[in-house]
Amino acid sequence: DSGLPVVWLAAPADEIRRRLIADPTTASRRPALEGKDVYSEVDQALIDRERYYTEVAHFRLNTDGLSVSVIVGEIIDWLAAWKDSESRPGDASAGVDS
Repeated sequence: DSGLPVVWLAAPADEIRRRLIADPTTASRRPALEGKDVYSEVDQALIDRERYYTEVAHFRLNTDGLSVSVIVGEIIDWLAAWKDSESRPGDASAGVDS
């Protein structure tokens, strides 16, 4: 544990696929991991990675349907609260939220 906050930006598989399809650089920047096309690998990747994300994330934010500015605002608000809780001895961190 580095002591630094970890924010998990979560989204449902359908939303991730939509974002990948909308990004014209997907094919060149995101190679398939299992030999399938990158779009069909999304579900399995989420299943495989969820326990790791859960273990390390201090804050989970469901980004489905949120604009970048809303996501940034949510993270800034959470970081401010996290910093305040970290500066008080005996307080627990905020935990994983959605």
